[in-house]
Amino acid sequence: MKHLILRTSAALACAAALASCGGGSTGTLQIGGTVRGVTQDGLVIQNNGGNDLAIAANQTSYVFKDLVPTDSVFNITIKSRPSNTEGCTASPAQGNTGLYSVTVNIACVIQTKKLEGKVVGLNGQTGLILSNGPNQVPVAADGPFTMAPVSLGYPYGINVLQQPAKGTCTVANGVGTIADNVANVVVTCVGTGA
Repeated sequence: MKHLILRTSAALACAAALASCGGGSTGTLQIGGTVRGVTQDGLVIQNNGGNDLAIAANQTSYVFKDLVPTDSVFNITIKSRPSNTEGCTASPAQGNTGLYSVTVNIACVIQTKKLEGKVVGLNGQTGLILSNGPNQVPVAADGPFTMAPVSLGYPYGINVLQQPAKGTCTVANGVGTIADNVANVVVTCVGTGA
């Protein structure tokens, strides 16, 4: 009987020690949610200043390993973010679990870069429309043009969606992957008249 009491006391002491230093689960509820905008490694989130959880590139959901008790406070923070993002947020970041598992969604905003160039030889012809995916830009004169910004690490491909009323235009340096601002796209038009 004495050995049983000692073993029980030792087990309780070990459990208390683990709980006090954050080891292991202390409850029955999960904290997890969805992940958006993570295209590179580097995102690490925490709950209550610990329990680090790394989110891999293209991961769409997560669950913290350790379970939490009912009616406990949670505070989800971003410890580090991928280098291609402007920032990441958790929503709702703070609260109380109550009686149910908690859903906290993580969203990162990927940096964008400029996509620009110039048109030469249009000579005042109308009707020229350039496109990059769904982004369409009408161009009515020679000179600079600006497409919608493109997310860092994403591909781009500028095309002539519609030729001018007179002449033909072609695109140079119009395809690539965004690593920085792009300003060397050249659209050259011929046969537009002087």
